[in-house]
Amino acid sequence: YKNVASATFGTFGSAVTKQQYASTALNYPGVLDALVLSQREVNPFANEFMNVVRVVVLTNTTWNDPQKDEYLEYMQNHTMYAVRFALETPVANEVNIEATLYCYAWANPTQAELLANEALQALFEARPGIVGRDIFLSEIYNTIQDSYDGIEYIDLKEPLRDQIVSNRAVGKPSLSV
Repeated sequence: YKNVASATFGTFGSAVTKQQYASTALNYPGVLDALVLSQREVNPFANEFMNVVRVVVLTNTTWNDPQKDEYLEYMQNHTMYAVRFALETPVANEVNIEATLYCYAWANPTQAELLANEALQALFEARPGIVGRDIFLSEIYNTIQDSYDGIEYIDLKEPLRDQIVSNRAVGKPSLSV
């Protein structure tokens, strides 16, 4: 029973496990990405987070209050437990990238710059998995390097450190009753 109970409950169209909550949050129309945070991930010792599941939702349009309420009702209807959902709006993390590209003699510097900019835009575009995703300097460097074969060397001037957003503090939940 211990090993199969959550899977059995989940077969009735309800979320039980973390993966099922994440999948349920993503399956709503208009949701590009969602990050589901349980109490143990926010603050396991805070009583105000007891039975609160936070959902950070990135959508393809800006939702008004009735749309947010519909989403919360959808989430509430797809759980077996007496939890409350707190809907959070993702906060953009601006990353300023400044780099000098050194190209081979045969390469086109204008094309190198254009392709590097396009690759960096694609790296940060809204898509599943982008909310709460850390961006590392090596990833920025590799994205630029892989964008054009004519790039020989990159002098990455900014950012100076990895963009770690996954361990940011989470504030007190805002719940409507």
